[in-house]
Amino acid sequence: MMKQSAFLSKPDTITALLGGILFLILSPQLAQAERALRTNGFITATFSQVDSEVPFMGGLNDEINFSQGSLIGLQTTFQPSEDPIEFVVQLLALGKEQWEVDAEWAYVAYRPTDAWELKLGRYRIPFFHVSEFLHVGIAYPWVRPPEEIHFVPFTALNGASVKRSGHFGDLEMAVQMYSGELKDLNTQIAGLTLTTDRFESHGIVLSAETDSTNVRASFHKIQKIGITINSLAAANPNLDFASLLAFAGSQGLNPGDFEDVDAITFSVLHRRDNFEFRGEWAEEDFNENAPLPDAYAYYVMLGYYMGNFMPHLTYSAYDTKEKGLANLGQESIIAGLRVNVNPAVAVKVEVGQMRLDDAVGTVGFYDTLPSSITGTAILDEEVNIFNASINMVF
Repeated sequence: MMKQSAFLSKPDTITALLGGILFLILSPQLAQAERALRTNGFITATFSQVDSEVPFMGGLNDEINFSQGSLIGLQTTFQPSEDPIEFVVQLLALGKEQWEVDAEWAYVAYRPTDAWELKLGRYRIPFFHVSEFLHVGIAYPWVRPPEEIHFVPFTALNGASVKRSGHFGDLEMAVQMYSGELKDLNTQIAGLTLTTDRFESHGIVLSAETDSTNVRASFHKIQKIGITINSLAAANPNLDFASLLAFAGSQGLNPGDFEDVDAITFSVLHRRDNFEFRGEWAEEDFNENAPLPDAYAYYVMLGYYMGNFMPHLTYSAYDTKEKGLANLGQESIIAGLRVNVNPAVAVKVEVGQMRLDDAVGTVGFYDTLPSSITGTAILDEEVNIFNASINMVF
């Protein structure tokens, strides 16, 4: 009988040998699984301060604020083998939300061909040009995109989206249609807390792009918002609703009548030589007698690349078409500098000034209702702001 090798008689040796054989057998499958599962992330750390004691733009005041624009996100994508199906989950924690982790994205995508994409689940609402990468600060020049056009309080929706894209010579075109709902939304507008159990949003997005230019237009209808006077009273227990109702009545408004909103947007991005131009327009029409007036907003930005440095100047404005419970009209000028430290890290600094409209009852983006309702002191017509951030992707 052949004598067993002392080397093979050791249990640890046999286990290691079997493990090595198993690894060689499974290594192609393991490599394929690694390719199918991808995880990346993004971080923004901000510093912001305004020269106003009254809270402005969601909580900024004359004290240093490190949390308002800070965030961290992780995105995992899984594509089993070569199937045209992809599972995407994005977890997001915002400093202004006490770093509570929420699923910003959670959808399954089906791409039967390169031209078609279907999404089912929770996905980003395609309102604006930067909507798809709103929280990835390294993807745009500003510390935060202009508030006048990007202050929509919700960014994701539960529903379905279908997109058709194609090339026509050097032009890439796409059409996207979406429909969905959002539940249990709480948001702040002019210091007033708005709560709704559920609403629906439907829309279509058209885009055309070349190597240097992107043009985009979108149309949206938000329905069944269902904010009532009772929900307003429950969400704002410290507000004098007698004064609110009296003021609203004098303006012919119903402060609890939010039902439908129609919105359109149009944007242009153009790069030529070292110059970059961005512009966007948005318009919103509320149902008749709603407490907020129909309004429009826009911005224009011009930047110039100098190696890793990009100084830029942005003018933005939010204006109303008629009277409302609170006039949010204001304009802003922001001067900024972006420094690309490396392809994964950018540092940004900005200084700016916001100026309120001179109409009666104007609060701009202050976190308060007009003094005619609240009895608070007259607001400063000009607010200066300083922003700085570090943006990173990994």
